[in-house]
Amino acid sequence: MYALTTDAANVLWFGADDGLYAFDGTTETKVPVLNTRIRAIAEISGTTAKVVSPADVFTVDVTNGEESEHSPLANAEHAGRNAACVK
Repeated sequence: MYALTTDAANVLWFGADDGLYAFDGTTETKVPVLNTRIRAIAEISGTTAKVVSPADVFTVDVTNGEESEHSPLANAEHAGRNAACVK
């Protein structure tokens, strides 16, 4: 596990080696389709999440895993170390 945050509904979100997960207090749910390491969670708002992978920052629809708004990291080799700074 690389990242933890909560949203406005107090759902716990966490990034792991194989994607983004939500835990509502009883059920753990994996964001569909998204199968990339999530190093940081910059924002959760409604049905979208802005997340950081080892290579880029992108927005994902948490209901279907559809990705959008990709922004490659300037130095992807150091993404893990720098991802903690994204807020």
